[in-house]
Amino acid sequence: MSGKRRMYSPEEYLRVRKRNYMILGVAGVACVIATYVSMVANDNHMSLADITTTIINHLNGVPFEDTRQEFEDFFVFGFYIPRAIGCVTIGAILSVGGAIMQTIIRNPLADPFTTGISSGALLGVSLSIVFGIGLGLSYSLNLMAMAFLFSMLPCGIIIIFTFFKQATSGVIVLIGIAVSYVFSACSTLVMYSADTMDYEKIYHWSLGSLANIRPDSWMVLTASAIAMIAILMYMSKRINIASVDDKLATSLGVNSPRTRIICLLIVSAFTAISVSYAGTIGFVGLIIPNIARKIVASDSKILIPFSAILGGVFLLVCDIIARSVILGGISVGIITAFIGGPMMLFILLKMKKNAWSN
Repeated sequence: MSGKRRMYSPEEYLRVRKRNYMILGVAGVACVIATYVSMVANDNHMSLADITTTIINHLNGVPFEDTRQEFEDFFVFGFYIPRAIGCVTIGAILSVGGAIMQTIIRNPLADPFTTGISSGALLGVSLSIVFGIGLGLSYSLNLMAMAFLFSMLPCGIIIIFTFFKQATSGVIVLIGIAVSYVFSACSTLVMYSADTMDYEKIYHWSLGSLANIRPDSWMVLTASAIAMIAILMYMSKRINIASVDDKLATSLGVNSPRTRIICLLIVSAFTAISVSYAGTIGFVGLIIPNIARKIVASDSKILIPFSAILGGVFLLVCDIIARSVILGGISVGIITAFIGGPMMLFILLKMKKNAWSN
């Protein structure tokens, strides 16, 4: 986060702060509207009016007049609402994770998967699908459990290494890259034993999909997103200080290496939860924090909630496109890559040397 830092007068600071909170409020309203409207992109051709009527009747306990109303109620509360809310929460988790990783590592190209979480999850899923390795749960739960457990392995390896070498941002990145390559190689080796059907399942999972979000899923994801944001907001002052300079942070009473490890644990744990439910959805945690930082600057106190809202809206839009491209839809990870790649190139071209200054 090098570059000349702009100094604000007290009046300018209050004006910028008020502006940022207004932007946050507008973004929050937009996210709620987008969540509601996104349910129109469905395979049953239910309009917004049909969905609204179904929700009102359900909340008021109105009995079904025919099987069509029962059918619509089942899909709205069993699929459309859970998927929309799950979409927002996963987008929030990935975006906040990316914002924190970029801040503590001081690199605009960092994201929640920098530490090798996606490679670890893929290995866990591959072992579960090909060899049936698991915890004795049902197929879907076993898949999620293996994805979560193996997602956390890279984080554990980084923490072990930090006992021997200081947890600088460069060390974290290098260990993450090394672990990613090792886990990817292991996954490739496992897939040599996979048949065509198993290989297709692994490939589909690796693209990222929101099709499996159900009522029990969105409740877990919502609780996870709220907990993640609350914890990191509580740590926002320490994160801001640790992001500047290790020596300066020490003089202000903040242990930067320890703060980085704690943030790494938090981001890894909650990202692993989102990955276990939806697979690897790329670019959300990479481009959204960069966009958010250009709008509201780098203060974690405002950057964290704004990134969460912006990430939720972005993933909603991508999911709407993914469901509208062809009948039955495609994996949302394909759409995030199509949109995220060019956006990231544009951001990098326009980014100034002091763009990361608070």
